[in-house]
Amino acid sequence: MVALFAIGAAFFFGFSDFLIRVGLRYSNARSAVLFSMVSGLLAPLIISLFTVPLKLFANSAAVYFILSGLIGPFIARYLLYVGIERVGVSIAIPLANMRPLFGAIIAVVILGEELTLSIAGATLLIMTGAGAISSERSGGQIERQWSRRDLIFPILASFFYGLAYVIRKLGMNTLPEPLVAVVLQNAAALLFLLLIAPVPGQRQSMDWRNTRAWLIFSMAGLAAFIAHYCIFYALDLGQVVIIAPLVALNPFFSLLLTGVFLRMVERVTWKIVLGSIFIVGGTVVLTMLS
Repeated sequence: MVALFAIGAAFFFGFSDFLIRVGLRYSNARSAVLFSMVSGLLAPLIISLFTVPLKLFANSAAVYFILSGLIGPFIARYLLYVGIERVGVSIAIPLANMRPLFGAIIAVVILGEELTLSIAGATLLIMTGAGAISSERSGGQIERQWSRRDLIFPILASFFYGLAYVIRKLGMNTLPEPLVAVVLQNAAALLFLLLIAPVPGQRQSMDWRNTRAWLIFSMAGLAAFIAHYCIFYALDLGQVVIIAPLVALNPFFSLLLTGVFLRMVERVTWKIVLGSIFIVGGTVVLTMLS
C-alpha cells in the first residue's frame, strides 16, 4: 500500500511536469508557476471545507506542514531555479534528484529509520536512472560558463527536498490527515512565493490572455495536489527511506507521457532505456520491501 501511494505520487508529479511542458508552448514559466500553485491550493482547500473539521487546522502539527511548505515547494524550488540559471538544466536536475539520498540520511538521523543495504541499493538504482533520464531530457546544453561553486544551489535544493519529507513525516505522526497537510503546505508555499521571491531568471510578465494555458497549468496544479496527497498518505503508513526513492520516479513518468503524446519533441535514446531499466529494478526491490 505504501509503495502504491508513493508510485502514484511519482506518476502525478510526472503528469504535472508533462502538462507544464505542454502549457509552456502557449505561455511562459512565471504564469506556469503561479497558475499551477493557485489551483494546487484551491482544490484541496475547497474539498477540506466540506470534509475536514476546521479545528484540525489549528492542531500543533500545522507548524510542521507550514514548515514543509517553506522548505520543500518554496526554498527547494527556488534553489533549483537558481541552479538551472547558473549551471543549466542538464546538470542541475540530476543533482536535484539526489533528494532520496538526503531524505534517507535525514530520516535515519531524526526519525531513527533503518537504512538497509537493500533499500540503499534500490535508492541508488532509482537515482541513477532518474539522473540519466533527466540529463537526456535536458538536451545537455549550457549557454554560459559556470563555476563549480554554483553546484551548491542544486545540491542544496536536493537537501531541502529531502528534509521536507522528514518534516512532513513528523507532521503526519502528530496529525494523520493528508488533506489538512496539503492545504497548509501549499498555502504556505504560495504565500512565500508571492511575498518574497519571484522566479529567478524569468523576466517575463504574467500572461493573462491565453485561457488555454490557464486551463493546462491549472490541471498541472491539480495533478501536483493529488501527488502531494499521495505523499502524505504514504508517509502516514510507511518510512521516508522507502517513499522518497519511489517518488523520485517522476522523471520516468514525465518522459513516458511526453514520448507517447509529444513524439516530435522527445526521442528514445540509450540513456533513456538504461535509466528506465535502473528505475524499474529499484522500484521492484523497494515495492517488495514495503
